[in-house]
Amino acid sequence: MSEALRTYLDDHHAGATFAVELLDSLRSQKADPELASFANVLQREIRADVEVLQSIIAQLGEAESSLKKALGHLAEKAMRAKFDPENARGIGTFEALETLSLGILGKRALWRVLRQIAEAPKLDYDTLIVRAEYQFQQVERFRLKVAQTTFSGAS
Repeated sequence: MSEALRTYLDDHHAGATFAVELLDSLRSQKADPELASFANVLQREIRADVEVLQSIIAQLGEAESSLKKALGHLAEKAMRAKFDPENARGIGTFEALETLSLGILGKRALWRVLRQIAEAPKLDYDTLIVRAEYQFQQVERFRLKVAQTTFSGAS
């Protein structure tokens, strides 16, 4: 595998690890049980995507980067300090959802790239792309809902 592709896959793996941990925080959301339930479902889906990515990395003969995985873990911890699971209207919840939505768009871009390059394993990338688009739409629904209360001026 090329160094560039290894770096690209490692970066996405670190981001996915960050997303799984961030979803742990959203799953503990007591003020919005619907959001907590959604985070639980999304976390299962993203874990399935992580397994696909790990399989791709393994097929290409590379181990995942423990350094990038650790950095993703530290980033999640830093965000968690800002995130208050008791406050579904807080900026931390909004930013967590926005981070997830951007990450999902990045994942969709990853699947598109892998579909195009000869070095990547032959998988059903079209289905992975559709799943990422669906995940984005679902996160976006919650992000916009939280934005209404986060930025309403009410405390």
